Amino acid sequence: MWFGTWSGVSILDFSLDPIPDPNFEQALIDLGIDKNGLTGDILRSEAEAATFIDITDAGVSDLTGIEAFINIESVQGDRNNIVTVDISNNTKLKQFHLNQNSLTSIDFSNNLLLEGVDLYSNNLTIIDLSLQTNLTAVAFGGNPLLEHLNVRNGNNINVTEFLVFDLPKINCIIADDSISQVMIDSGKTFSPDYTDVVLIPDVNFEQALIDIGIDRNGFSGDILRSDAEAATELNVSNPLFTSDDRYDNDLIVNVTEKITVLTGIDAFINITKLSCWGGELSSLYLSNNPLLKIVELVDNQISSINLSQNTELTLLWLETNALTEVDISTNTKLENIAFGYNSLTELDVSSNTELWVITSEGNQLSTIDVSNNAILEQLWVFDNPPLAQLDVTQNPLLFRIGIWNTSITTLDLSNNPITGLWAANNPLLEHLDMRNGNNPNVTTFWLDNTLNLTCINTDGIGVPDISQIMIDSSKTFSEDCGDFVYIPDPNFEQSLIDIGIDSDGVVNTSILREDAEDSLLTSLNLNNPKFTSENYGFNNDLIQNVTGKIVDLTGIEAFINLINLQISYSDITMINVDSNV
Repeated sequence: MWFGTWSGVSILDFSLDPIPDPNFEQALIDLGIDKNGLTGDILRSEAEAATFIDITDAGVSDLTGIEAFINIESVQGDRNNIVTVDISNNTKLKQFHLNQNSLTSIDFSNNLLLEGVDLYSNNLTIIDLSLQTNLTAVAFGGNPLLEHLNVRNGNNINVTEFLVFDLPKINCIIADDSISQVMIDSGKTFSPDYTDVVLIPDVNFEQALIDIGIDRNGFSGDILRSDAEAATELNVSNPLFTSDDRYDNDLIVNVTEKITVLTGIDAFINITKLSCWGGELSSLYLSNNPLLKIVELVDNQISSINLSQNTELTLLWLETNALTEVDISTNTKLENIAFGYNSLTELDVSSNTELWVITSEGNQLSTIDVSNNAILEQLWVFDNPPLAQLDVTQNPLLFRIGIWNTSITTLDLSNNPITGLWAANNPLLEHLDMRNGNNPNVTTFWLDNTLNLTCINTDGIGVPDISQIMIDSSKTFSEDCGDFVYIPDPNFEQSLIDIGIDSDGVVNTSILREDAEDSLLTSLNLNNPKFTSENYGFNNDLIQNVTGKIVDLTGIEAFINLINLQISYSDITMINVDSNV
């Protein structure tokens, strides 16, 4: 369901998120948050509107549904029966209090804004708050099973509450060099160097590390830091779940379930390659892995990933995940990206000038700008139904393109040495220009179900000018189908785009003949306001993106219905309007 605003009218989201614990839902009803009654679910809009919930003494045992509360800042849930909770979606949390529950584990890696955490009287074994740089208040007493406590986050000097009583297994707390007096008064031992182990809470991740031979201290919920730092490549792609056996790790033989979190990955500071195919990862931060060159995280459930610190990346595969956006603006060394089968509506590759292959099929892209990708060789954007426009005239090395099942109407490949074209199932495709001098070398030419494509512009109409593969497609070829008009002057063409005549919207040295011959196009004003004299009264204010004067009106002869032509203050030396009679 789409939701947002349209034509000034607010469109509400009526999606529902399950709340299977009736006590949790009743508490939400009592708070006035859940307004649709005890139905086992809550309107997503109601969940997203909430910033605070207090379910103290509510008899809650299951917090499933909390992930829908994406704007929640404070959770108060003391004295319940909660064993596990997933707060990875609650990235705005500042206060989190679940004292006197039955928690056995909790992952705070996505909750970077936390200021206060109270978890006393639980069954936790590991607490890691090393990423929470705003943290000032904690209470962890009464966790007799707690073995690892890390609060080294750079803000210990500002801690005002530090309750850490009854922690018999804690010998040393990992903390900053400078800690507050409240922490000192707790009587605990602190050390910034007590980091010989790294917590690995996901049992499947740790078992994979054991199978691979990286984790040498056994199944203990952690790994020696020295072992993590010694690794230069990390492939935890389980053969049971990897969709392509070329990329799995056959050493992994004792893991029977999917990896859900890679907590601890930040200790692998020297890895240049990370591979985890077929997991259940939902989010990932790789800011502490600056040497990474290759990242393969195919077939997961990743909805967010931060790659801003991974400036050495050359290959990034994130196919078949849950991404709605991805930022690769700082990853300028990327050569190969694969983002297929996500939910992307846009993809910015303008900063990635080293790319030679882009794979982004199975998304919702309406366009993609590859004008900066001069060395691009392969482009795969099929199964993007909204895709209606594509300009590859600035990609002179492009030799393979997959663009089937889109809404494309025009495809100009005259500047690309195409050897493989996959463009079937494009019912709107009417114009294709293949006059690139490389037609004899075409080995794939798939154009099934393109009924509106009645003539293709090619280097010739038979062997040796075009390949036998092209002929076998049973399409009609011509050296000039007559559907394109040559417009060599970019300022002339940009003017036509600004005015709204050139329908493909890109400067590519041609316009569709049908655009030029439009029967309603009887007047053409090319007077650019940037160059006309002051107080000149015949400017065309639609012309906004033309920075130079028109010098060549080649193509004007196709405007056969013109009655009125205006072009003052240009650098034209000759004009032929014999066809405009």
